[in-house]
Amino acid sequence: RDRAQARLLWSERIEAALREERLELHYQPLLHLHSQRIWRAEALLRLRERDGTLVPPGAFVPIAEETGQIRALDRWVMGRALATLSQYPGLALAVNLSAASLRDAALVATLRQLLERYPTVAPERLTFEITETLAIDNFAEATTLIETLRRLGCRFALDDFGSGFASYAYLKRLPVDTVKIDGAFVRALDRNPEDRIFVQAITDIAHTLSQQVVAEFVESAEILAILREIGVDFAQGYHIDRPQPTPPTGA
Repeated sequence: RDRAQARLLWSERIEAALREERLELHYQPLLHLHSQRIWRAEALLRLRERDGTLVPPGAFVPIAEETGQIRALDRWVMGRALATLSQYPGLALAVNLSAASLRDAALVATLRQLLERYPTVAPERLTFEITETLAIDNFAEATTLIETLRRLGCRFALDDFGSGFASYAYLKRLPVDTVKIDGAFVRALDRNPEDRIFVQAITDIAHTLSQQVVAEFVESAEILAILREIGVDFAQGYHIDRPQPTPPTGA
């Protein structure tokens, strides 16, 4: 009963935030290790309470997934991301897709409308991310959606790769442009030789498939140096910068 009541209250708070335009995107930059430039960022959803408190997605996204409101949140994120891209011509953004979006028949139509609304935004500047686990558990649906959105010109990233210990064969079967290595294999990269072997193997295979590699949870200069030596393309984490309410100034 308590859980049902909490879900109802959160559902009402989410609906009010959508109605009152109290949702925000915060942007975590990705450092291009070869050029040392920042022109990509991941757009992360936040909810602003009426008292100004900022609520992280972990507090409300699971409820939105249960209630079905996640579809409205995904569409809001797409719209705000494209609006941001129209204001920052040098920026590329990545946004996360939920499991519900894989089955949302209106998602593609919504994206087409948004691309028409912002004709100056090249579609390849927008990357959609889905987790490895979600892609593998819904392989046929994920592949269909990826191929459809890529035909519109957008890019796709496989997030948290390694978290489900999926076969490397999925890298070949899933038509993605970028592989994001799960942070569990990056956090101790400077102390764990096995993690270094794993990250090196992913990087080599992804590059063979013409895919770029992003390492998440980069939290030290030592780890950053190892990633550069391995040949990883982009680094993301608190050592680079924390999520900020404005896009990176280097874009």
